[in-house]
Amino acid sequence: MEGQALFSRGVGAWLRPLLRFYPVLVRAGLRSIIQRVLMPSAYLEAARGLDHSAG
Repeated sequence: MEGQALFSRGVGAWLRPLLRFYPVLVRAGLRSIIQRVLMPSAYLEAARGLDHSAG
C-alpha cells in the first residue's frame, strides 16, 4: 500500500494522465523518445529488445 500512496501523490499526478495518451504517442512514432525520458539507460537496451521480439 505504501507504493500505491506514493504513486497517487507524487509521480501519479503527472504520470497517470500521460498513460492515457501512451498508445497515441506510440502510433505517432514517439516510443523511443518516451523510453529515453522515463527509463534509466541501464534498462533501455533490454526494453528495446522486448519491443523487437513482440513485433
